[in-house]
Amino acid sequence: DGIPDDVDPDSLTPPIIEHPHSETRSITGGYIYRGPGIPELRDAYIYGDFVTGVLFALRYDRETGEVRDHLRLGQAPAISSFGLDRDGEHYIVSLQGKIYRFVPSQTETGGTE
Repeated sequence: DGIPDDVDPDSLTPPIIEHPHSETRSITGGYIYRGPGIPELRDAYIYGDFVTGVLFALRYDRETGEVRDHLRLGQAPAISSFGLDRDGEHYIVSLQGKIYRFVPSQTETGGTE
């Protein structure tokens, strides 16, 4: 189970969602989207996978303890970090030193520029 012997398993909170290694390799955590630019992502947690570059949006209902939405948004290369501007818009930092801004997409729920 991967839990060290000195940790009580009952003291741990189970994950909200899990990804198999066939889908992702190294999850990079992000932020909850609160920006005005992409209303359909409002209140979704945005995160991605460093290795595959896949971006995800997750909505979780704390009252029911259930995932309401889990969407694939697109891709960005070597996702190493996320950032926010003062309006709550999201940025993706790649390992190559590039910064991508989230923008609405014509074909998907969200995308990158």
